[in-house]
Amino acid sequence: MQGRLIRLRDLRPSPAAGIALVALVVATSGVAGAAIPGADGTFTVMRQGLGRPAHRRGGGRDMQAKRAHRGHRGRFARSAGPAGPQGATGPQGPAGPQGETGPQGATGPQGETGPQGEIGPQGEIGPQGEIGPQGVAGPTGATGPAGVSGVERVIVNSPRNSESTREISAACPAGKKVVGTGFDIDGAGGAVAIDQVRPMPDEQAVNATAFEIRPGSTGSGTANEWRLTVIAICASA
Repeated sequence: MQGRLIRLRDLRPSPAAGIALVALVVATSGVAGAAIPGADGTFTVMRQGLGRPAHRRGGGRDMQAKRAHRGHRGRFARSAGPAGPQGATGPQGPAGPQGETGPQGATGPQGETGPQGEIGPQGEIGPQGEIGPQGVAGPTGATGPAGVSGVERVIVNSPRNSESTREISAACPAGKKVVGTGFDIDGAGGAVAIDQVRPMPDEQAVNATAFEIRPGSTGSGTANEWRLTVIAICASA
């Protein structure tokens, strides 16, 4: 039995025998068609239903034939041919409606600093601010020169009489010098003028002179008794 099966398997039909067998099946089924062998050994069948003769109508077999005829009318099985060339691009369609706003994107990186802008106009002066707290005391400054010390006034009066001139001096105590002067005329009634009041060259005393105004000048002198006072302001040298 196994040897017989091997022999039957070796009996493969040729392509021509296959085409004849398909044509026989199609002819007995009432369908017209053709079988096209492929390169891989398969067959592509192209068929079309055929109508039955008029004298065979009326039975159940005739109705099945009609349905087969209508179902296969105009239908052909064809293998796909090569793709045709790309057609021309059609015209631009109308713009669609505005889409919804998408979600907020992530923040981008920090950009570079731009150039310095121009200085703007001077603004108005603002209100006075509050007084700030007391600052820290600064360092002690250098010691200044020694001030005047041991100040003392020396007063000298001339005799009171009607002589026309006076000259007196006021000397400072030892170790002190003249730092200021002064004078006074008493009892002359405006007829006596001061000539000079000045420190001596060694700054140890003050000298003063006065005289009556004589005829021919702005006054005619005076017969009153008058007195000249000189003041020396002394301090430690």
